Amino acid sequence: WRRTWPLIAVLAVCVLVFDQSQFPLLFLPLALVMVATFRLGLLGAIAGTTIVAVTGLLLMGIGHGPTALIYGSVALRIQFFQFYLLTVYATSMPIAALMTERARLASERSESDRRHRRILDRSREVIFESDLAGQWTYLNPAWEFLTGRSVDTSIGQSLLTILHPAEREPALERLAPLYRQEADDCQQDLRYVHTDGRVLWVAM
Repeated sequence: WRRTWPLIAVLAVCVLVFDQSQFPLLFLPLALVMVATFRLGLLGAIAGTTIVAVTGLLLMGIGHGPTALIYGSVALRIQFFQFYLLTVYATSMPIAALMTERARLASERSESDRRHRRILDRSREVIFESDLAGQWTYLNPAWEFLTGRSVDTSIGQSLLTILHPAEREPALERLAPLYRQEADDCQQDLRYVHTDGRVLWVAM
């Protein structure tokens, strides 16, 4: 139903508009085709335009529709209706193409994120992110092996919570240029305390 209701709405509006000859309501089918395009992408644009074309031609063939308000020959009315269909097509198709491209890029990005996540999860090196307050915002699973602490309980905590007391002030001094955005990298060897009580070295 979620995929069919836009096209049913296009059909209903087309019947409403092309079955009467009093009001030029041709903007309504175009608006519903746009809705179908945004909901269904390329399928909505093609199916919506086809519904407009078939419904309009059938009802116009028996003398109904806004084209009956045009004074002139049948050929003139057909030309007008062709121009109208061209407008519907030329309006919906670029939007459908753009949405298709966006969906493709989103799919590629999602797949890239999954591959990147697998690499991070399988890495034996601890890979992390922190905010400007020095609190962890991301830790890969290697963190648990290195420190004995779970990732979930460590997120939001500071690096200082695992460091040996003698390392805390020197670590802050070396990291300060990063947080002030005065440096692009920082490398240091630090002692940290494992959950089992061991004091170990880590290259950061």
